[in-house]
Amino acid sequence: MKKLSYKNILAIIFIATTVIIGIISGSFDTLFKLAGKTPVREAEEEFLDNMADKNALIELSGAFQRLVCLKDYYASDNIYITDRKVIESAYDYSDLEYELNETLALNSFLKENGINFMYVNQPTKYVDDDEFISEFGVETYTNRNADRFVESLRNEEIPVLDLRDELTDQGILAEDMFYRTDHHQTVLTGRWVAKEIATALNDNFGYGIDTTVYDIENFDVEEYKRVWLGEQGKKVSLAYVGLDDYYCLTPAYETSYTIPGDYDDFFEDDFNYFVVRSVMTPETNVYDNYSWNYAYARCDVTNNLVENGNVLLICDSNAQTTEPFLSLGIHKTASVIMRDTYEDFDLCSYILENGYDTVIIAYAQTWFGAHDDPDNANARMFDFIN
Repeated sequence: MKKLSYKNILAIIFIATTVIIGIISGSFDTLFKLAGKTPVREAEEEFLDNMADKNALIELSGAFQRLVCLKDYYASDNIYITDRKVIESAYDYSDLEYELNETLALNSFLKENGINFMYVNQPTKYVDDDEFISEFGVETYTNRNADRFVESLRNEEIPVLDLRDELTDQGILAEDMFYRTDHHQTVLTGRWVAKEIATALNDNFGYGIDTTVYDIENFDVEEYKRVWLGEQGKKVSLAYVGLDDYYCLTPAYETSYTIPGDYDDFFEDDFNYFVVRSVMTPETNVYDNYSWNYAYARCDVTNNLVENGNVLLICDSNAQTTEPFLSLGIHKTASVIMRDTYEDFDLCSYILENGYDTVIIAYAQTWFGAHDDPDNANARMFDFIN
């Protein structure tokens, strides 16, 4: 008889615990009722939603997985866990044809109308695909996709700020720019990215932004230790990956903004308007709390203390922190997320109507290839002209 390994034993214990909880809670009644009437995936999800002490079960599962060093248990959700308990993901190869055509068409439109254009490539948690392949034995193309895209834009003499280069030059580890349990960049990274963009605006378009407004020593820093669990972390458990720290930054100098309100009204406020403190709730259940990435608001504003600049960010949810900090050195800052617009939204008309002097695409390189799958919620991220 084959001797059971400790992994087998732990698996048996976990299955037995699941069955006991299912029987006690009556959750199996739900599953049996759904049998034959509901698709397997939907039945599974409803079963889990009705499972009593579901979070405790997730914790138990995560503790087992950490103990036996399972790093790819949630690979079907594109979740892989490094030895440092950082959640990373793999990305498919993309031919980039659609993304390049749309970006080049937007560049031509902006050039015809005398509007500056710059592309900002925001990295994932690793800047070398071989690092991921070596650790997990799984193919990923995110950096090779980005390499080809950036090279194509530069061949067309389009200004590109590839933040991977800045990370390398400054000796910064890419994974440290993100939350360990979430795919978003940290608040500290949002400030850093804003300064890099401002520097590039100065270098490429002669903006003359005072980049010292972005220096960390000019901010008040509030530190929250081990307070929140990211969206990916909620799937693999607190027990496996632990909690993320959070840093809230506010300028230690005077700020003044004009902000759009309801019914075309405007009101005055300072930088604290961007900080949504109601999201920062460390006392709540980490499985139930709102994503702390949205503890900063993304809002079109006018900086009353800066005279020049009217910039549009075509962005993703990382702009929750990038846009507020970028606004500290620019007169007018606005943003749009293409996946959130109506299908009849006309980006080109929108740009002309608002008189932007510079348009910046600031995208995580993980969006490459989203258009390849029309059912992907992010398939419209590069729908600039069509």
